[in-house]
Amino acid sequence: ALAALLLAALVLAAPGLSDELDKQRQRLARTTDPVDRAKITAKLGDALLDHITRAFHDSNAAEGEKLLAEYRQAVEDAGRRLLASGRDARRSPGGFKHLEIHIRKGERRLEDLSHALPFDQVAAIDETREELESLRQDLLAALMRVNSDPARKGPTKEQHQ
Repeated sequence: ALAALLLAALVLAAPGLSDELDKQRQRLARTTDPVDRAKITAKLGDALLDHITRAFHDSNAAEGEKLLAEYRQAVEDAGRRLLASGRDARRSPGGFKHLEIHIRKGERRLEDLSHALPFDQVAAIDETREELESLRQDLLAALMRVNSDPARKGPTKEQHQ
């Protein structure tokens, strides 16, 4: 009886997850602003991570890897667009912070998932985590960059020493 109840709960929860995933995919497709894309990607990423976890736990590695590739592509695209936008992350950190925090949490979730999987399924997750960490470091560098142009107001690197 308990197993049937758990199965029913999973079946009922799945459409909600799919609806949220589809909703965030549609929002992302309509949005061009890099900051908004970063914020939407964080929400989409959360939904994708839920689906990725479910797929791997249900022994559907092919679906899990497909969703993992989508997740990686979405986060990398949002990060690269944000970094290429020319926005000053120190003055307007909004999207940068959202995405950096999401990546940090996503890396932890993927690490937890990799510990629960057979060795042969871990490679794709580890590769994704490495790529995300590289992007996270780029976002942190943008957030903490010290002005190198003395014509701009604010402390220069030399003034901090």
